[in-house]
Amino acid sequence: MSSKNFNGDVFKIKNKIAKEVDELANNLINEFYSHYNEVSERENSVLDQSKVFEGWVIQKIAGLQLMIYRFNDEIEKIRKELNKISKLSKQIS
Repeated sequence: MSSKNFNGDVFKIKNKIAKEVDELANNLINEFYSHYNEVSERENSVLDQSKVFEGWVIQKIAGLQLMIYRFNDEIEKIRKELNKISKLSKQIS
């Protein structure tokens, strides 16, 4: 593979990732405004957007953190199972 093709492939990958990031960012922006409108309607007033945003972001970060904890727990379970399988495999050999 020539460096020209390689660079073109890297650009395509970066471009694809950038499009995905933009799409996710736009989804988050829309989600926030939907959340803000819902909270404003529920409170029956116009609220400080930055304060509502701060609370919304904290909830998003907490959700991400929880997912990471759960992924770590699952990875640890898989690691333990693989260790058991490895030990059994060595016993059979």
